Amino acid sequence: MSQLKHKIYIPSKGRWDCCSTADLFLKDDLDFKIVIEEEEYKKYSDKYGKDKILVLPFSNLGLGVYPSRNWIKNYSKENGEEYHWQFDDDITAVSTYSNRKKTKQSPKYILNLMEQFNDKYLNIAISALSSDVFAFAKTKPFGINKMCCSCILMRSDLPYEWRCKLGHDADMSMQVLKGGWCTVEMNAFVYSHKPVGNNKGGLLDIYQDEGRFKKISVLQKLHPDLPIRTTYQFNRVNSDTSKVWRRFKQPLIKK
Repeated sequence: MSQLKHKIYIPSKGRWDCCSTADLFLKDDLDFKIVIEEEEYKKYSDKYGKDKILVLPFSNLGLGVYPSRNWIKNYSKENGEEYHWQFDDDITAVSTYSNRKKTKQSPKYILNLMEQFNDKYLNIAISALSSDVFAFAKTKPFGINKMCCSCILMRSDLPYEWRCKLGHDADMSMQVLKGGWCTVEMNAFVYSHKPVGNNKGGLLDIYQDEGRFKKISVLQKLHPDLPIRTTYQFNRVNSDTSKVWRRFKQPLIKK
């Protein structure tokens, strides 16, 4: 089985029969670990095999995915890994994106290019693929000091913790940038995923409980110094953080 330079972890809950990220990686002969709660061990291991499973030391905390993300980061650090990948469990494809054209690619191909880019710089804390939903609005192959989410390559020794039920990706990106690190959003490489809030398992219950409004409120409390605004678009509440990322000007530093 082919390997990347850095290990892949997929926190998952309630999706043993629809963990599309794991299915995608299996097709491409990529190694990975699905990180799950103990009561779901048999269901996940029956489908993906025991060697693909890591079991968390806690379950049903009611806090969403962020405790799992912290556990993964600490596990990676304890195992001497400089960086590690964390992927949402509902990714269906990865692609290159150029001139408003999306072309599906092998995950192995995309992730290797990401790792090679990452290795050129000293101060990247987190890099990530971009969502294909917003790819049309991006004019550069990558953006510096942006929010990183869903498909991330992260330094394992970062002193910051995931800490939000919703909005944890935005919060982590803000913590990292306030600490003087850079983040990189790779607009030339995009991911596709199942519709948010419509796929069983994951954070479905949170989205059904006025989660978007709660997410904004939490981010505003954690970062009162940043311009996080509440907007209403597409018949739902949204957070506007566009002015947040413009505040951070630190450049990438080459090795």
